[in-house]
Amino acid sequence: MSALLQIRGLTKHFALKKGLFRRHARHVHALDGIDLDLLEGETLGVVGESGSGKSTLGRAIVRLEEPSAGRISFEGRDLGAVRGADRQVLRERIQMVFQDPYASLNPRLSVGHALAEPMLVHRKVAGRKAAAKAVGDLLLQVGLRPEMAASYPHAFSGGQRQRIGIARALALGPKLLICDEAVSALDVSVQAQILNLFNKLKKELDLTYLFITHDLSVVRYVSDRVMVMYLGQVVELAPRDPFFARRLHPYTRALISAAPIASTAAREARTILQGEIPSAIDPPTGCRFHTRCPQVMDACRRVEPQLREIESRHFVRCHLYGNPH
Repeated sequence: MSALLQIRGLTKHFALKKGLFRRHARHVHALDGIDLDLLEGETLGVVGESGSGKSTLGRAIVRLEEPSAGRISFEGRDLGAVRGADRQVLRERIQMVFQDPYASLNPRLSVGHALAEPMLVHRKVAGRKAAAKAVGDLLLQVGLRPEMAASYPHAFSGGQRQRIGIARALALGPKLLICDEAVSALDVSVQAQILNLFNKLKKELDLTYLFITHDLSVVRYVSDRVMVMYLGQVVELAPRDPFFARRLHPYTRALISAAPIASTAAREARTILQGEIPSAIDPPTGCRFHTRCPQVMDACRRVEPQLREIESRHFVRCHLYGNPH
């Protein structure tokens, strides 16, 4: 498979304005040097605690946040370099599904109007009649009835609203969907229905997903590969099955052991992290995880580890698998 999306050295620092003249005194290090190849047709699950940078990564890809540095290429074209109509075409092919579908829908617009508007603006359909038919087809595709187009967002349940959000993301015919906590606000039973819908749409429409979530059970169900982020950096990246079988990075082991488990023996073997994730304004020197790592070494405090391929397609940022100097 070829890389649909390539990211090299992606960095995003948010300036904190301070003082009488609002000078930029310090920065929040949301992303620091992210490298990633997202393969065509795959689902990459992105996990990490709040503040790890996973949502900023998604927002930077769709240009809701302008990167501070780095390069993002989609279908071989640099998203930062294209302009005008070409940039608009590329943006149509990358769409986002948000966590809160109600907040991302205009309560004053009917569902039909909300879905038809982008298709008309981007000239995907010719006229209102064609738009109405396309809206009906979209609603059927996501498991809703075409007559629901006349209703307003408040008339729908959370799961139905998320289906509408997915329909709106599909309206422009994207190739890549970035799903930012797209099921975290839903009941567990509804989550399963939406995840099955994502899998169905992936096969029918040949979609590629970047699936951002804090829920490892969701990652295990939908993902082909898993990427773990901590304080703006990638600390582990691997195919799903080796990832859950080996979990090489101490942070990954702690995340997985913290997930709900029925077994008493498994509960006893859990790794409990101490403390909170450090401030992204002043990240720790060396390894950013060393302040909470149960296997910390002296080198971890001094030398920043690099992301290395330890096994086939299994990358880890940790001194346990290298020789720090």
